[in-house]
Amino acid sequence: MPDLDVDLELEEEADLEPDEVEVGPRTEERQAYTTSSLGEDLSARAHEFVDAMNSLMVAYPEVLSVDAEFDGSELSPYLWYGTLRKPESGIDFTQGASSRAKELLFSSAVMLLYTARVANSDLDFEAFWDWVQTENGPSLARRAQRSLSRFSKPAGGGGRILKSFGEDHDDDTALEQAECRLRDVWGRLGL
Repeated sequence: MPDLDVDLELEEEADLEPDEVEVGPRTEERQAYTTSSLGEDLSARAHEFVDAMNSLMVAYPEVLSVDAEFDGSELSPYLWYGTLRKPESGIDFTQGASSRAKELLFSSAVMLLYTARVANSDLDFEAFWDWVQTENGPSLARRAQRSLSRFSKPAGGGGRILKSFGEDHDDDTALEQAECRLRDVWGRLGL
């Protein structure tokens, strides 16, 4: 049986020699990553994401409440409506509910990463929203775009919001439900 005891001390040097990771044919343009540098990159990205989530919790602690309210939607004042909050009120304890909620949480963290990594002095929600919607944007923007696309599908949070109010499903209208929620979070974060 392999030893699965993992030492998470980040300050200590790894005592393994790095091996190159081969991914497809080698080209001059492709940077050769070693397992240690790839691990360091992944670790740094994970720390960035956790820091962004922690910043969200500090700036907007009510985000953890199923009763969290926001301004901006004509359909529902509840941030988690269609995700963790059932239309008839109460908590949706299903795995699907948490999957729908993760799309808003992930996108909220991306907003913070955007302000730290990408944005210049022209910080505003419109610039962020355009950045996420840009075709062939950077990796982080594409990930947020895919996340928001899932939110806007009929089984996603936005689709469920529209359905609960008897509205016909339209991806763009469902996406507006994510946009107004994220715009409110942007303001609460003071971005």
